[in-house]
Amino acid sequence: MQNSGATGKHLASRAVQAQCLAAAVAALLGLIDGRDSALAAGVGALIVASGTGFFAWRLFVFGIAPVKTLLNSFYVAELLKWLLTVILLYLAIAVWRLSALPLIAGMLAAHAAFYFALYPSRQVL
Repeated sequence: MQNSGATGKHLASRAVQAQCLAAAVAALLGLIDGRDSALAAGVGALIVASGTGFFAWRLFVFGIAPVKTLLNSFYVAELLKWLLTVILLYLAIAVWRLSALPLIAGMLAAHAAFYFALYPSRQVL
């Protein structure tokens, strides 16, 4: 049997790493349209990666705990992740004036990378 806490932390780490890789790829592809699009695409993917990383950190902060505590931690982590995402999106669009389309494309790339990171890296019997 696997240690579910360690497995969860490892999976969260893989997800954030995959999303950071997606940020680099999105930024490189954004260079086709120009430097501003590359920046927006990279920032969009990094917004999603920071939300995932923050969620994982907040979720695993209690370690071994009663189910009710873990469930509440999950809800709070999800709420704070969305709050962080909205704040960073506001900063990206309203303050930094990044283009919305490449920003959203970068976010979509990071979300896709998250699901690819969930695939097991080896066969588990």
